[in-house]
Amino acid sequence: MTDSRTIDTQEKLDWLFENLNDKPTWVFDIEGTSLEPTQNKMIGIGFSWQRNQGAYLVLRKYLPIIGLSDFWGPKQQEVLARLKEALLNLSFKGAHNAKYDTAGIFCELGYYPANVTIDTMLLLAILNPDKMSFSLDTASFEYEDLRGYKDMVKGKELWKLPIKELTEYNCRDVDLTWRIVEDNLPSLEQDEQLSYLFSELVMPLCHLLTKMEVQGIRIDQQYAKKLHVELYGELEILSKEIFEATGVKLNVRSHDQLSHVLYSVLKLPILGKTDKKKPSTSKEVLKLLQKKVKNPVLDKIIKYRSLAASKTAFVDSLLRPMDRKDNLDKGYLLDRRGYIHGNYKMISKTGRLRSGRSDDGSESENSRNLQNTPRDKRFRRVFLPDEGHLFCGADYAQLELRVLAHVCKDGELLRAFQSDYDPHCLVGASMAGLSYEEVLDGYRKGVQRYVDIRNLSKNIGFGWVYMAGDGRFAYLFPGRSDKEKLNNEIAAKERYFDRFNRIIPWRVSAIDFARKNGYIRLLSGRVIPTPLINSEDKRMRSHAEKQCVNAHIQGPASDLTCMSGVQLDDWITANNIPARVLNFIHDAIYTSVKADYADQLVAKKREIMETPKFGITTKMKADIHIWDRWEGVDAVSEKAVEIEEVEDGEIEDGEEE
Repeated sequence: MTDSRTIDTQEKLDWLFENLNDKPTWVFDIEGTSLEPTQNKMIGIGFSWQRNQGAYLVLRKYLPIIGLSDFWGPKQQEVLARLKEALLNLSFKGAHNAKYDTAGIFCELGYYPANVTIDTMLLLAILNPDKMSFSLDTASFEYEDLRGYKDMVKGKELWKLPIKELTEYNCRDVDLTWRIVEDNLPSLEQDEQLSYLFSELVMPLCHLLTKMEVQGIRIDQQYAKKLHVELYGELEILSKEIFEATGVKLNVRSHDQLSHVLYSVLKLPILGKTDKKKPSTSKEVLKLLQKKVKNPVLDKIIKYRSLAASKTAFVDSLLRPMDRKDNLDKGYLLDRRGYIHGNYKMISKTGRLRSGRSDDGSESENSRNLQNTPRDKRFRRVFLPDEGHLFCGADYAQLELRVLAHVCKDGELLRAFQSDYDPHCLVGASMAGLSYEEVLDGYRKGVQRYVDIRNLSKNIGFGWVYMAGDGRFAYLFPGRSDKEKLNNEIAAKERYFDRFNRIIPWRVSAIDFARKNGYIRLLSGRVIPTPLINSEDKRMRSHAEKQCVNAHIQGPASDLTCMSGVQLDDWITANNIPARVLNFIHDAIYTSVKADYADQLVAKKREIMETPKFGITTKMKADIHIWDRWEGVDAVSEKAVEIEEVEDGEIEDGEEE
């Protein structure tokens, strides 16, 4: 059982801070009025430095009618000063979901705790990446005396609880956090690669993302409002045109209505079915239909669906003020300065930043991840750098293809990158059975045939690497019939793998290793279990094989990008550069920088991103851009280059083909 102590007297206060300044390691957990750090008022903070023990320092108390008031009265500032001394001391510190606790302390007290080296949620996730949840509630079921203790406050407002009840709850939180450290840290330390990844990337990234979330990104509110109205008008016109063509007042979010219009009214072919054997209306199926069937109504439906999703999930969310309680779980949070605050999710098997799932692994409606920003420049120009700053974007060129070149040791690909060849022209040439020089020259001259060859390479090259079956991309190939298109696709695929002849042997080897060992280890050190790769179910086994191949490429690509972001932030901080990291989007890092320091930042960004990491031997290349706002136009620096949005392998964590 947890020995719970309320720190509510001077004697107990002295005892607490004596231990916090003496113990080499301890964990902490804040309690407050909100799950949003920027809106939170701390009511107390708990500590533990040994098993079965917790101490809860009361900072505020709730009084009916009056509300919250300082617990220590005239001594409140003295207590806060001693708390600051403890939180900034050299002891190693830990927390569960440290982003929340450290952000909460910064927003309330104005500083980040020092030496927070362990986030037990991330610790559990890196050691057990196949688990569905990493919450304290889930972890409590590993300990009989703590099992299900979260139920004691279910449905209650913590800040209104009696101090005794809140003490018992918080002390169980910190006791459990300490037990997770004590029981799991040795396993991490025994794995040299994982230990390095955790200390050099995972925890520094956690702290960087915390700063990014708290500081936010400035938006052009007037432009966002204008875009909101503009999109509403476009949707109204599209809705009217769809109704006039079909006679149906269509709700595109309704599967049944959309299915009726597509397959009964428009008589379009059924190219896929749901698990319930109904005709599919998924985005992927509609895109396939659009390629296969030329139908203007289908084009309008797809456009309507895309615009409606972007308007709801992005534009509408941008304009939700953060001081409205009912907005906290509906999207981004807009503060009074005109900055929005995202929410980055660190937990995924491959390490990719993502959204749509809480960081403890549970489902969440809160998807405030700025990685979801639509590619359309109309949306991206909403974002502004800090006042008096410029927007600097740095994008790895063909990063996943470069990781592939390293892991499969393909000489052709490695030589291409070393010689700064255009990889898409090279791959396209192999698919078309042409020379690289012919395709490159034709592409540079704008000859449509060669432009199409290069685009085809970008669209499907990684699909084949990721084990897409024959026929998946047949609609993209010329031919008078489906059979002829399929034959052309198969022939192109054969030429592709003949040219880059180390890809298939590497793929076979990677899958064989996973079958024999039940896991894979990525270049960055991550270990991912593969329990279904020996399944008797052919579909499940095939999916596991694809996940295995995807993870070997996408995982290191993500870790490379995040490591570069962490190193860039370290350099900015160490040299007091007036700049900061704003956002990560897949293989790109975005920063705000004062104009006078733009060239210096560009040079350092390039140096960091093009320096090999995790033992990768492929030559790296970063494209650097400087804008006055994030949109890819209106460049204000001679160093700005044209953006080339390469979509190498958009499969995230191997969850989709």
